[in-house]
Amino acid sequence: MRPITVALNSISVSNPIVLDRGRVPTNVAIGVKITVGTATYSVQYTYDDPFAVGFNPSTAKWFTHSTLSALSADGDGNIAFPARAVRLNVAAVGGGGIVTMTLIQSGN
Repeated sequence: MRPITVALNSISVSNPIVLDRGRVPTNVAIGVKITVGTATYSVQYTYDDPFAVGFNPSTAKWFTHSTLSALSADGDGNIAFPARAVRLNVAAVGGGGIVTMTLIQSGN
């Protein structure tokens, strides 16, 4: 998977980034950077199928990443299990804050 980057500059959540469940083992590197101003963010993942009929990101069950939760500084982590999608959730911004998340998935 090519690196995928999303950036948010307001209190909001990104669109879900669908992971490739065919890659074994599942290894997803996650890096989050506050590029301007200040912000508080979390990274979330779901086991819900984003390709299912009726899938709605706002009603899907999202789990907050154990180490990328309520951070106000740059952070990195990983997902080593077969989640279906990942998103960035920005809870607060100040000073024109911009939060950028990059995902890189590896595996065969």
